[in-house]
Amino acid sequence: MQGKLSELIRNYSEPYRKRLTQSPSDAREYAALVDFHIKVALTLLAAYSVRTTAPIKLGDTPGVGGMLSGIRLARRWSTSQDPIVVGWMEFAAGFLGEFARNIHDGKSFKTIRDELSHGNPIPVDDKPAAAICDALREFSIAIADRLETQLDKFTYTASTKSIKALCGEDVQELCPVWDVNLAQGVIGIYATFDYDGVYYLCPEIGAYRNQLPENTLAFRDSFLDKDPTARHFGQFVYEITRDIAGFSEDHSSPPYDFGEEQYAGVVFVTWTQATSQGNVYRTDQFRRGQDNRYEWLDADSNTWVGYSSFLRRISNWGVLARRVRIELDEQERRKQVAEIGRAQPIAGTKIDAVLVEETDSLDSHAGINLLSRADGACLPSKSFTTVFFVVGDAGMGKTEYLLSIARERARAIEADSTSEVPLYLFVSSAGRALSNIDDAINTSLSITRILNNQSAKALCRNGLLVLVVDGFDELLGSSGYDNPLGSLEGWFRDLRGRGVLIASARSAYYMTRYRRSLSETTDLNVEHTVAHIQPWTRDNIRIFLASYGVQNADLTGLSERDWKLLAIPFFAKAFATWCISRKSTHAELIGIFQVVVEQYLERESTKILDHNNVPILTTRELQVLFSEFAEMMHLEGKRELEQSDLELCASAALGLNDIDKERPGLRRRLSSLCGLSAGEIIAGDSKFGFSHEVISDCFLSLALQRLCETRVEQTYVANFFDKGAINPAVIEWFVAYNPEVASRTLDTLLSLRRESPNWKKNVGILWTALLDYDEGMPPHLLASGLEFQTITLSNGSGQQLGMQNAIVNQLLIFNGAPTVDLRRTSIGYLEVENTTTLKRLRNLTPELIQVLRSPDFYCDTTPSIRRALEDVGVIEREAHVANHEWLDIANYFIESLVNRPDAPIIVITETLEADGERLGWTQRLGSAKWTTFVNRLTQCGLARWEDIVCKGPQKSRLVFQVPPAEIARRNGSITGIVDFWGDH
Repeated sequence: MQGKLSELIRNYSEPYRKRLTQSPSDAREYAALVDFHIKVALTLLAAYSVRTTAPIKLGDTPGVGGMLSGIRLARRWSTSQDPIVVGWMEFAAGFLGEFARNIHDGKSFKTIRDELSHGNPIPVDDKPAAAICDALREFSIAIADRLETQLDKFTYTASTKSIKALCGEDVQELCPVWDVNLAQGVIGIYATFDYDGVYYLCPEIGAYRNQLPENTLAFRDSFLDKDPTARHFGQFVYEITRDIAGFSEDHSSPPYDFGEEQYAGVVFVTWTQATSQGNVYRTDQFRRGQDNRYEWLDADSNTWVGYSSFLRRISNWGVLARRVRIELDEQERRKQVAEIGRAQPIAGTKIDAVLVEETDSLDSHAGINLLSRADGACLPSKSFTTVFFVVGDAGMGKTEYLLSIARERARAIEADSTSEVPLYLFVSSAGRALSNIDDAINTSLSITRILNNQSAKALCRNGLLVLVVDGFDELLGSSGYDNPLGSLEGWFRDLRGRGVLIASARSAYYMTRYRRSLSETTDLNVEHTVAHIQPWTRDNIRIFLASYGVQNADLTGLSERDWKLLAIPFFAKAFATWCISRKSTHAELIGIFQVVVEQYLERESTKILDHNNVPILTTRELQVLFSEFAEMMHLEGKRELEQSDLELCASAALGLNDIDKERPGLRRRLSSLCGLSAGEIIAGDSKFGFSHEVISDCFLSLALQRLCETRVEQTYVANFFDKGAINPAVIEWFVAYNPEVASRTLDTLLSLRRESPNWKKNVGILWTALLDYDEGMPPHLLASGLEFQTITLSNGSGQQLGMQNAIVNQLLIFNGAPTVDLRRTSIGYLEVENTTTLKRLRNLTPELIQVLRSPDFYCDTTPSIRRALEDVGVIEREAHVANHEWLDIANYFIESLVNRPDAPIIVITETLEADGERLGWTQRLGSAKWTTFVNRLTQCGLARWEDIVCKGPQKSRLVFQVPPAEIARRNGSITGIVDFWGDH
């Protein structure tokens, strides 16, 4: 890039002139154009000032007054033998002379400009308004001419990291007060300085940031007056303008000005607020108050109040809460219709959900008050985004719980809009398969007519809004398992270490995938708390059923499996509703699983009647049809079906060649079989899905039962178990219905070899379900290459079970168990009945075991596990223990980091000791080994320390430059990883 300097600035002035409308409102545009020319003059003078004895220093957020003060320094330069510097000194004197004169009504440019920028309106009468505009227009022309005359003497050249101004033989470097952005082919002029980089203004593309450390350091050392990192005023301006952009008409960052004299420290932001009544043009004032509190001037009371009051005001807080509450009430109504077939719930005792926080201790059963914890985490002073995951199997009541806390909070704010508590925004994944979180949020926000995705983020960043995403693992359908972090990642980055999110998900499989994805990412500042929603106790079930009028006589014949199913709230509610509707007795009880299916089928059959009010389909036909729906959804990796899919399933399931002729009215009524989803708002097409995930699981299990009952067809079952994730309940019901068929299916599957994660997980579930059904007897002596949650081996003594290259979350071994070959198998928790039982295990690798427990010892580090296995004689004692010391340290900490990617590593800078109880594992091997480990990470370039601004002792956060998962894999293509694992 090269050319004449005057032509460059003339071209950059055009965006200001293009906005001119020949109206009095152009006064502000002319003032902005003059501001730009002042900025050009000041930065060029600063660049040349390095050749003088009085270099010009720039403020971190320079206003007009500050910029003119800098130019005055150039006017006082001593006479130099350098003719170029003399020329600039003369230019500064003439330039300042223009600003010394009055341009209208006895006022200088700065006086008029401050009045306009600080909220004063342009006069209502056209004549005085035009006079101000004309004066500013003429002044802007004079300033532009004077600047162009000076710049006409210079040319410029720009390369990757250099911009040079040339005048004959004279050459002057303009970086870093100017900056070249070759990617966009523009040059930027210094605007503001902040701790995250230097911001430059280019009128063609707006402001942009150069965050290269060398550029920031060069600017700070050579040109910065006062480093803003001590007071972060630039960050304050950045945050409020970014928040306001979320509520503005076009979501662009609004212009702002800095007050002077009596307005010193005040930021004036002029912007256009989009409301349901139209656009509102306003200027708001902000400042940093005592203890750096963000404050806003409430014009109604002329008092400074907290910044959150401003956000509540512009979001119409009370009305917003009311509209959110109305939408939540409607969602609750739809949920009741889907579950029990009526809009109003049957009067019954409400069983409060119990949540237990997941901790490192397997014996911990600490309860968690999610509402209280989420409220407490909304403090905007935090240095990380907090995410609460509520996990539990389908039907455990996650939706009902999250919906209830969101409704409770919306009602509280509606009743008292001055309340300081945050609003909870409930976003349902139902009907939004293959969508993304922003689409889902925008759809949920449309009812408010106040918020959108951007403004919701602004409220969330400031602790006023908690985003609640129900069924996050369903949001992207089965494809979401490939990158479960992807949809949340954009929110995490926009929240910039602030805010609170709550998401629900099915437990083990999704969280494992999510954490793996998180461990492969390097720059997200997020802390996670996982809370497991607990099944109901036997007493809970009895109290709940009694409140619905279910008699004790109806419960006496229930098996342990039935009680286990009733511990799931969805099944308990379905069973209670069925008992009431049928007035059933124990003699009529056919099993909880069948009860739920029958109840659902009978309710659905009443929705499609012919002209004689007779059901078009029998309940048996509906069962086959719904099984066909569930099977297609699973095999196609979808949560919903289009109209054409429904018709195809109906033809196949019912054996119909012509639906219209053979079943008149069925085609147009198919869509009422399953609830119409909200997918049409996003994708443009109507999509249909089951009203509840448990119902989908029921019919998917029935599909598997039906198609395997006569003959286990190899191609079919292989495809079924390989296509997508299957809920354990689907396979458990399949095993309970016909264990012999399930056993033949397992034999067929194990005769094949597939490597997909779905295959390993799903076949592992089938193997485990048959193991549990047969009370701890292995259903097959081959279990290699599979993935398991909990395996309890208690029978099969004298046999040898092959479980090589597997992944086991929990492995429990009892005395009657077979011998087990665990070569290259990763085990999260291994518990044995006694040390004799431990000898039944072959080829154990200490590095692949996280916890080993017996009545005699508890080991949770690689060295202690190795010693325990050596003492019992399971593995040979290592002759040279020192050879393993560094590898044991590295393996332990790296494995811990991969398994705990949801807790930021924040330490006291001086000692490197962990800050907070969550990081207690960092000290388990002793402070010296932890220090050795993190020092090795940073020395090898795999991580770096980032300072955190906070009260008390200085703290730092460990930022990975290579994902921990890559380090754990010992990726030899990365030099730092090779050095890290090498000899210490």
